[in-house]
Amino acid sequence: METHGEVLDRYQPAEWALARAKAMRGFDHPIRLQILQILQGGERQVKEIWGELGVLQTVVSQHLAVLRESGVVCSERAKVTVKYSINPEYEALVAAVVGEHRK
Repeated sequence: METHGEVLDRYQPAEWALARAKAMRGFDHPIRLQILQILQGGERQVKEIWGELGVLQTVVSQHLAVLRESGVVCSERAKVTVKYSINPEYEALVAAVVGEHRK
């Protein structure tokens, strides 16, 4: 019979599992899934995202904050604007969850 340690050795390290669990929190709302679908098309500013979704800017900002905290989305400040993009580490996961970008 295998020991507990031997069983755990067959799986990814705990750090990997914790990072993925944190990332999965970013996928638990329809608006966040739509934002991710938009970001599959490349970097966007908040105003571009809320323009496409037709929801309030504050709603988009709140969801982007959750996506950033989960590590799925990155942000880059350029003077007074902030551009958002999918973290390259999670591109395959995003594609698997939300499908390929169709626009």
